[in-house]
Amino acid sequence: MSISEQAFWNFYARLYDTLGTTIPYTQLHREIVGCLKHIHNDQARVLDAGCGTGHQLKLIRDRHPSWRLSGLDRSEAMLQVASRKLRDDNVVLQQGDLSKPLPFNDETFDAVISTNVLYTLPDPVAHLRELRRILKKGGTLVLVNPWNPKPHLIFVDHLRRVFNRKRPDEIALTCFRMPSYISIFALNLLIAAKGHTQTYTFTPAHSFSGTLESCGFKILTARQDIYANTCVLFKAKAV
Repeated sequence: MSISEQAFWNFYARLYDTLGTTIPYTQLHREIVGCLKHIHNDQARVLDAGCGTGHQLKLIRDRHPSWRLSGLDRSEAMLQVASRKLRDDNVVLQQGDLSKPLPFNDETFDAVISTNVLYTLPDPVAHLRELRRILKKGGTLVLVNPWNPKPHLIFVDHLRRVFNRKRPDEIALTCFRMPSYISIFALNLLIAAKGHTQTYTFTPAHSFSGTLESCGFKILTARQDIYANTCVLFKAKAV
């Protein structure tokens, strides 16, 4: 990753948790946690590959405190935020380049989560093969990736739901957060623009299915209506 790319994601870390206050984002992460509900092993090992500020790991930790969780991210600034949320012996955070071989042994994890990371990588297929390598046979991959990068859909959906609820406190809080929403929206517009220059790759579900299968996964579910119809979600099993 270039220095400018690193600087962008480190700056993005300052505003990233603003997304966590939106209804579509909250629902997305609940969907991801729901994909792990079949795991009954109290000592399950789960990796969030591209953990960002640790929002997803915190949700999993709160629901499954005995699970052994790992978070890997390329941005030091993201991990600094995550470390403040996850002061727990069962959570290990580390910095690493997701475009390179992952720093884990074969068949280490019962589940791996990848949320809006794959599109940023120069070789998505190589990364998927790495995820398969570190997953135990029969382990679960939960993969979310943008296919329709239109960030305004996320914020419009959030505002529509807030105003439909007609709760004065929620409306007031949304108005108070509006400068932060505008800032993160602007950054997401820059991300979306990189799809037009082919710097980032945004792929619909039907184009991804064969790739996942060729990398050693059996697709269990595929949805393209996630995150205000901007992302695809796959739940797959390592075979």
